[in-house]
Amino acid sequence: MYLELFITSYLKGMRKTGWDGDEDLPRFGFLAAFALRSVWEVPKMLKKLVQNPESQESKKLMLITKLQMEISKEVERLRVNSILKKLY
Repeated sequence: MYLELFITSYLKGMRKTGWDGDEDLPRFGFLAAFALRSVWEVPKMLKKLVQNPESQESKKLMLITKLQMEISKEVERLRVNSILKKLY
């Protein structure tokens, strides 16, 4: 819910400044940056899970990395759509 709110607010701000581009491009950038953070979140999460799998920190990192993995599917969909738009 918050993720969509952030993206929507960002797009509104861009529109207010006069930008009139394809909304998929900044959406892709925002989501890709978030998903790529899993590169350092996953090792951190694994370390915390080994130390104490029931800690709040472990649970928080599990939630974050799960969301990052789910978002990566949306990033791939946007990437494929971008390629298809260029072809057609």
